[in-house]
Amino acid sequence: LVLWVLGVALSLAHAARQKRLVTEFYFSHPCLAEFALNIEGFPPDATDEGQIRTFLRGAFGNDAVEVSVCYNFRSRRDRVNEFLEKILVREDVLAGSYNPHVGAGRCGLLGLGLAAAEKAEVRKWLDPKKPDGLQNAGSVFAIFPHNFDLQNAMQRFSGLDRGGKRTCHTSQPPLLPHSLTPEWLPTLSGPLRWVGSDGRMHNLHIRDVVCEPPEVNWEHLG
Repeated sequence: LVLWVLGVALSLAHAARQKRLVTEFYFSHPCLAEFALNIEGFPPDATDEGQIRTFLRGAFGNDAVEVSVCYNFRSRRDRVNEFLEKILVREDVLAGSYNPHVGAGRCGLLGLGLAAAEKAEVRKWLDPKKPDGLQNAGSVFAIFPHNFDLQNAMQRFSGLDRGGKRTCHTSQPPLLPHSLTPEWLPTLSGPLRWVGSDGRMHNLHIRDVVCEPPEVNWEHLG
């Protein structure tokens, strides 16, 4: 019995210490999630970043908002992984932690990284005017210059019903730091709608971002 009580006490003490360390870490290490909102509900053909950026800047009332489209690259997954491997090998070589001769077989001793033709191939995927380009996976990240701007944007749509009228039950946006246990907040269903190329209306939903998503940095590829 004594050992059991001691074990429980040590477990609780360890859990309390871990929670305190996590809280301290989040206070001292701000992450990109604190500056972004996830906008869900875009149709596959919504790939023009300029058009989406103009739309969201008007919706949020902030001319400094930037966007990052979530592309569906499943049809080119193997090709993307091949390009990423070449880039990682090149970065390892530049950092001095990788022997360039090891990567000579796959990347080429004098051609580490992506060739100009490969970069042009990626840029073609992201061109909204190309019919065979990548499509939107349904989400767009809106990036704000400061967390204060993000909070104002969420307040703009908090407590709105589908008709655009403010209800008495408002959803308060989170303050820093974000939830220690990542979990989705309730969707803010404001009057935010996207008109697709076929004229159809698409209801968009705003969600808080509480952790860094897995991503492909297309700037490095193209």
